[in-house]
Amino acid sequence: MLRPQPSRMPHLPPHFARGGERRDRAAAEGGAAAQAGSGGCGLNAGVVGRVSDGLQPRVCGAAAARGWGQWAVLHLVLLGALLCGLVRPVGAEGFDVARSALDGDYLASRTAMLADPRGEFDLAAVSAPAMAGRYTPVASESQALGWPKGAIWLRLPVSNSGGNDIDWVLELADAYAGRVQLYLADAGGGRLLQEAGAALPYAARTVDFQHPAFVLREAAGGRQTYYLRVSSENRLILPLRAWQPSRFTGNVATNNLLIGLHFGILLGLLAYNLFLYFSTRERSFLYYVLYLSAYLGAQITLFGIGQRYLWPDWPWLNTHVLHLFADLGLIGGLSFSRHFLDTRATLPRIDVVLRLLIALCVLKLLATPWLPLDVVGRATNLLFATTPVLVVAGALRWHAGFRPARYFTLAWLFLVGGLLVHSLTSAGVLTPSHFTHWATSVGASVEAILLSLALGYRIQVLEEEKRQAERLAHTDPLSGLYNRRGLAERAVLELQHSRRSGEPLALMMCDLDHFKRINDTHGHDAGDAAIAHMARVLRDRVRECDTIARIGGEEFVVLMPSAARAGAAALAERVREHLQARPLAWQGQEIAMSVSIGVAQFAVEAGETLDMALSRADAALYRAKAEGRNRVVAVGAEGDMLGSRSGAS
Repeated sequence: MLRPQPSRMPHLPPHFARGGERRDRAAAEGGAAAQAGSGGCGLNAGVVGRVSDGLQPRVCGAAAARGWGQWAVLHLVLLGALLCGLVRPVGAEGFDVARSALDGDYLASRTAMLADPRGEFDLAAVSAPAMAGRYTPVASESQALGWPKGAIWLRLPVSNSGGNDIDWVLELADAYAGRVQLYLADAGGGRLLQEAGAALPYAARTVDFQHPAFVLREAAGGRQTYYLRVSSENRLILPLRAWQPSRFTGNVATNNLLIGLHFGILLGLLAYNLFLYFSTRERSFLYYVLYLSAYLGAQITLFGIGQRYLWPDWPWLNTHVLHLFADLGLIGGLSFSRHFLDTRATLPRIDVVLRLLIALCVLKLLATPWLPLDVVGRATNLLFATTPVLVVAGALRWHAGFRPARYFTLAWLFLVGGLLVHSLTSAGVLTPSHFTHWATSVGASVEAILLSLALGYRIQVLEEEKRQAERLAHTDPLSGLYNRRGLAERAVLELQHSRRSGEPLALMMCDLDHFKRINDTHGHDAGDAAIAHMARVLRDRVRECDTIARIGGEEFVVLMPSAARAGAAALAERVREHLQARPLAWQGQEIAMSVSIGVAQFAVEAGETLDMALSRADAALYRAKAEGRNRVVAVGAEGDMLGSRSGAS
């Protein structure tokens, strides 16, 4: 993982060790001189000199001079002691590599920070004793500094109390840090050791890793102070960590495995949904693919994979592409949400908000290459802060009974939860750990899976609703039988089969006798019950291959494949007898019912259509009514009629 040795963990160049020895000697000599000059308190003699020069008491005579002199000496001692406490450098306890596990230890409590808003300080300035009081503690192990102007200096005193030289790795665990320069202060004024960062070509790094990392060696018994100058046009966080070289490479391998798993999930979902889009042409899949592709690009950038493998020599692209991916992701995610939840029809006010956000994202996408990165970054954060509106929209649709919205709502809750953990960690509320480090990625992976489930469930619901609509379009709601449209479609299929096979095809048209009398005497509810009763009789008497339809009012049609006139008439007679023998039970009484039926055999060879056959069957039915009702009249393909009188009407 670390260049250039085959083991990926380089040995320190020899001049590092030699320079460390010189720095140790210079530091020891300088420390002794400073201790002598400050009365053993560790305060720089020059500082004490300047303070004492500023105290000029008036004297009157030798005694007064001696008295005032004693007073001045006493107060100088007290003032020096006080200044030793006040000016004592933040984080001066330092970091002892010999006493540390060097297993990814966070170094915030050992580090002090100095703001350089104009970017004008050099190593001599920030390491000067007069600057010691301007350093402040690092607030948390993963402190977020937003978009600082200029540069930030970090001071890290390091010692080795052991008896052997120790190699270790200093990591700034932020792949998006712009430029990180590591300096070593020594008696000669110090020097730049190494540098890395997203704003530099990847080849400038001494450690082949996505995060800025530096391999260092601490001499036995040595003590020295490192300074890191960090500048970035993007947002900046400062998670400093210390590693043993072997544990660092092990952590890199683990991270790469988890990153690969994360990207594998995203790529699998991307390919799956892209396939579904081309299969269904459903726009929701296209919007989701756009969202997922942009999110994948953002993750590649944030993890440093893009700079390492895709654009190693384009620092400008590396610092800007994240925001472009973020804008595309928001456009895709918001468009997906509008289409998925159908907010235009169901949540019009929220739909207005979502359309406004999409318009703002488009404007920001176009302006990003020309705006300062701190402005772009703040705008990106502001737009992402509006994503909870998607949770609200999903919850409202879920509450309204739209079942796929539950997956949608949970998906965005997981992503918002991951982002919240990251924000709380950056603010110092949560202690950095593997959980906090991977919370956003895990939340995003779960979100992607849940959104895919939501999308699949939505398509399933839409297909079910489509089938239901088709059933309703072909079905009579009162009887549950086919309606005229359903009958016509079935007739087309049966006629095609009859022409191919040569088998006969017939139909019967049934009309309930005295149906108006039932409505007028017992009410319309009784009339509806009579319709349903007739539908049950037909289902009981006809064959499974027959098609039953209600074509209006009290009229029913049965389409009978493989049936000639005589067989169809016999089946119609059984229906008539069955209905007459089973009166309708209605509110404690029985209502006698009868039916008149006209039967017609299709003239298939002559190309007769359903409407033509219905017209002939209707003529036979009219004759049955004219002859006294409660009877069957059949007509053959040639137009000959067969009547059957079966009882009084």
